[in-house]
Amino acid sequence: MTEVWFPAHLKLEPHRHDRGSFATILEGSFDLRSMGRSLECLPSTVLTEPLGNLHGNRFGNQGAHVLVMQPDPQQEDVFYPCRHLLDSITHIEHGGIRSLAWRLAYELRAPDSASGLAMQGIGFDMLATAARLHQPRRSTPPAWLTMVEDYLRAHYLNGVDLSALATEVDTHPTHLSRVFRQHYREPISAFVRRLRLEWAATQLATSGDSIAHIAQCAGFSDQSHFTRAFKQFIGLPPGRYRRALKA
Repeated sequence: MTEVWFPAHLKLEPHRHDRGSFATILEGSFDLRSMGRSLECLPSTVLTEPLGNLHGNRFGNQGAHVLVMQPDPQQEDVFYPCRHLLDSITHIEHGGIRSLAWRLAYELRAPDSASGLAMQGIGFDMLATAARLHQPRRSTPPAWLTMVEDYLRAHYLNGVDLSALATEVDTHPTHLSRVFRQHYREPISAFVRRLRLEWAATQLATSGDSIAHIAQCAGFSDQSHFTRAFKQFIGLPPGRYRRALKA
């Protein structure tokens, strides 16, 4: 596991790595070019590449801050459940994995006697989340499900009325909840809660707003409730998380 900073406008000519990689972009951006494809990698992008893949990189105006994991080929049996992810070029957008990557960065910067165990657990959590997202779906989702996701992403801070949403896409609330959980592998309430906590993590990292204000805007009734939820999601309480990013 390595935390890497790349300077602005850096261009890396085509090259290979002797291990596969699982990279999470924390800040900045870059383009990856490989096998005739060009992939734009922004904050929250998760990018996997197999061992020996020939690729080049071009970094953006702000460079890039990346958390890189390179699984040990000698532990193939350990990573077998996510082989479909690590044996291909995969491009995923997921704020939750980015939040976990920030936790890994904190452990790398301020290690203690338990950091090795913590980093292993966080790393496996990141891999498992990405592997589940990359699994082929067993059935084609209905067209209205995309409308539901778009609505949730646009209104997660404003509160979501399930009955009104079901009426909007012309289905029953119970059916909507069941189909959503089947395809997203979490209930709507958990999806919305995750979006709110991801938003809060971004605000803690990029704004000077108080924790109480961020908690209120994220829809939490009080700061203590927000602190418990944030610590469960990120692994650190909000204040410590903010300080860790500035370390």
